[in-house]
Amino acid sequence: MTFDRDLTALAATLPGGGHAPFRPVTARRWQGELTVDREGDYELDARAQGGEGRYRYRVTPLADAPPLIAVRTPEGDLDLPAGQQIPLEILGQDDLGLSELKLEFRKDPSKPWTEVPLARFSDHPREATVQSRWDASSLALLPGETATFRFELLDDNALTGRGHALSPTFELRFPTLGELYDDLDRKQGGVQNTLEKVAEQAQELQRSLDKMSRQPPMQASPQSAQAYERSEEMKSALEHQQQLGDKIDQATQQLRESLEKAAERQAFDREMVDKLKEMAHLMEQIQSPEFKDALRKMQEALENLDRRALDQNLPQWRMESSEMLSNLQRTVDLLKQLRREEQLDALAKRAEELKTRQDALNQEHQNSANQSGKDRQQESKALADQQERQASETERLAKDARDLAKEMESKAEQKLEDAASELEKQAAPAQHEASQSAGQQRLSRARQMGEKASESLERAAQSLSQLADEMQQEREGADLAAVRRAAQDLVSLQREAEGNLGSSDPVPERADRQTDLSDGASRVADSLYVLGRKSPFITPKLSEAMGRAINQLSTSGRELGTGNRMRGEEAGKGGSAALNEAVLLLREAESSMCKNGGQPGGSKPSNSTMRMGQLGQQQSQLNSESGSLARRLSQQIRLSAGDRDQLARYADEQRRLREQLEEIQRDEQLHHELLGKLEGTRRDMQEVEEVLRNGTTDGELEQKQQRILSRLLDAQRSVNRRDFDPERESRPGEDIASRSAPELPPELLKETDRLRLDMLKVEADRYPAQYRAFIEAYLRALNGSRR
Repeated sequence: MTFDRDLTALAATLPGGGHAPFRPVTARRWQGELTVDREGDYELDARAQGGEGRYRYRVTPLADAPPLIAVRTPEGDLDLPAGQQIPLEILGQDDLGLSELKLEFRKDPSKPWTEVPLARFSDHPREATVQSRWDASSLALLPGETATFRFELLDDNALTGRGHALSPTFELRFPTLGELYDDLDRKQGGVQNTLEKVAEQAQELQRSLDKMSRQPPMQASPQSAQAYERSEEMKSALEHQQQLGDKIDQATQQLRESLEKAAERQAFDREMVDKLKEMAHLMEQIQSPEFKDALRKMQEALENLDRRALDQNLPQWRMESSEMLSNLQRTVDLLKQLRREEQLDALAKRAEELKTRQDALNQEHQNSANQSGKDRQQESKALADQQERQASETERLAKDARDLAKEMESKAEQKLEDAASELEKQAAPAQHEASQSAGQQRLSRARQMGEKASESLERAAQSLSQLADEMQQEREGADLAAVRRAAQDLVSLQREAEGNLGSSDPVPERADRQTDLSDGASRVADSLYVLGRKSPFITPKLSEAMGRAINQLSTSGRELGTGNRMRGEEAGKGGSAALNEAVLLLREAESSMCKNGGQPGGSKPSNSTMRMGQLGQQQSQLNSESGSLARRLSQQIRLSAGDRDQLARYADEQRRLREQLEEIQRDEQLHHELLGKLEGTRRDMQEVEEVLRNGTTDGELEQKQQRILSRLLDAQRSVNRRDFDPERESRPGEDIASRSAPELPPELLKETDRLRLDMLKVEADRYPAQYRAFIEAYLRALNGSRR
C-alpha cells in the first residue's frame, strides 16, 4: 500500500479483534497479507510522526464456488470400441483456478470407484480443455458386461479445501453378438425407412418438375406476377431437392457406420460385407455429378434472376432428377434384399453364440457340483439366473426366425419354421429345466439338461447356417450366370458391329443391321436393369455405357439410312467402343462376385481371426476350470497331491496358450496385421502360469484371467476391423461445420451455475484478452448475478 507521507507503523484489525502486521518496503510503501474469511469491518491503523489515521473498509467476501465440468466426448453411453481406447474431451472452469481432473470407474455398483488421473494443472488456470484417451482394458470386460465411469474436476482452494464437481455417469458396454445384430438391424432399418420416404417425396418433386417443363417459357417481364410465381415455384422445388439430397447423404453415412461396426465384430461373411460396401458406394452415386451440376446452375440462375437460364436448365434438371429417382428406388429394393440376407445370417450366428455360451454354463454346472456350503448355494443361484436369461434369448431367437419366415419363399419358410420349432420346443424348455434344477442345487440334473439344450442349439445353428449358405449360393450363382451371359451377348454384338462397319454390303442393309444391333443392346440393357435390382455390383457406369452404345448404334443406323456414310460409321465406332466398355465393366462385376476363390459363398475368416478366436475359446475354458479349483482351494488349509497335479496341468495349459499367442505375435509383427496390444496379454499369461505352478492362488488370479480373455476378444475384433480396410476415395473439399459442445444435464443447470456455464461455453470461441472483463460483466448482467 502506498501513502502520501512517511509512516512509522501500519497494522490491520480484522473482524473479531484479530490483527495482521504490515512491513515497510519504503517509508511510504508497506506490504502485508490478511485472510478475508468472513464479512465485517476491516481497519487499517497508520501512524506517522505527525499523528495517526484509521481507515475502515466494509468487506463482503464471496464464497468459493465449486468448479464446473462439461463432457464433450463421449456424448453418452457407448459400446467398447476395438482397441479399448476411449477418446475423451472435457471442458472445465472455476472462479479461482483448477488443480486436477480425474476419471473414476467401476464394474460392480456396490464397490468403490477406482481413480485414474487425467490431468494436473500446475499453473491453476481458470479454464481448461483436456483431450486424452483412456485405456479401458483394465476393466477386463467380457461380452454382455458393463462398467460405469465419470469425471471429477477439482479446484485449487487451499483455504477451506478443494471444491469438486462430478460429471454425469456414462455406461461402457461390451455388446453381445445378439445385441450387435439388433443394433445393426435397427440402424439399417432406419436407413431403409429414410430412403423410402425420400423416394416418395422425390416422386412428388418429379411430378412438379414434369408440370413445370410442360409450361411454355415465360414471355412476360421479370417483374410480372406470373414470372414471379414461376420463379418462386422453381425456388421451392430446388430447396426441396436440396433437402432430399441432405437426407440421402445422412442415410449414406449411417450405412457406412453400421458397415464399419459389422466388420469390426465380423458380424457377416466377406460376401455380405462386400455387398454392403458396394451398397454404400451406390448410395453415394444416387446424386450424380451431372445432377449436382444441374442443381448448381439452377441455383445460380435463381440468384441472378436469370429467367432465360432457368428455362434452359429446367429440362436437364428434370432429366437428372428422374435418373436420381430411378437410382433411389433401385437402392431401396437392394437394401430390402440385403437386410433379409443379413437377418438370416444373423439368426445362424446368434444360434452359434447361444450354443457356445450354453457349453460354458454346462462346464460351470459341473464345477459348482464340486463345491459345498454357502459358496455352492450362491454359485447355484447365479447359474440359475444365467440359465434363465439364456432360455429367454433362445425364445427370442425362435420368434425372430418365425418373423423372418413370413417374408421368405415357401422352401426357406419351412426350414425357418423347423429351426424355430427346434429352438422353442427343445432348446428353451431344456434351458428352463436346467435353471430350475440349478436353483434347487441339483447341479448334475442341471448339467444334463444344459447338454440337451446345447445339442438342440447346435442342430438349429447348423440348419440356419446351411439355409443361409444354400440361398446365398443359389442367388449368387444365378446372378453370376446372368452377368456372364450378358457379357457374352455384348461381345457378340460388338463383333457384329465391327464386322458390319467394315462390310462391303449395300449401305441400306448395313443401316438395318446397325438398327438391329441397337435393339439387341436394348434387350441386354433390359436384362441388366432387372439384374441391377438384385445385385449391387451392377454399377451406374455400366448403365451409362449401355445407354451410349444403344444411342450410338441407333444413330449409326439412322445416318447410314439417310446416306450420311461418314457420320454413320463414326457413330457406329462410338457404339462399338461403348459396348467394349460395358463388357469390361461386366468383367469387373463378375470379378467382384467371384473374388473369394471364384465361387459364391466361399469366403473364410482371415487366419489371424481364426487363430485369435480359437485362442479365446481355449482361454475361456481354462479360466472356468482353474477358477473353480481356486475357489475351492481358498477354503482349504493345505494343498493335496491331487490339487498340486491339477494346478500343474492348468499351468502347462496356460504356458501352451502363451506360446500360441507369442507365435501369433511374431507373425503379426511381420505382417503388421494386428491392431490389439498383445504384449500386456502375454505378460499376464506368464504371471498366471507362475501363480498356478506355485499353487499360490491369490485373489488377483481370476481378475488377471478375465483381463486376458477380454484382451484376446478385443484383439480378434481389431483384426476384423483391419480386414474391413475401407478404400480411399478422392472427394472434393466440403465445408464442415465444427461440432458444438453437448448440452449439460439439467441437474447441473442451477441458478448459481448459469454464469459459469456461459463462461464455459464461451471458451470454445476465442476472443481477445482485453475484452474478457466486458464479456464477463455482460454475462453476469444477463444472469442477474452480483459477481
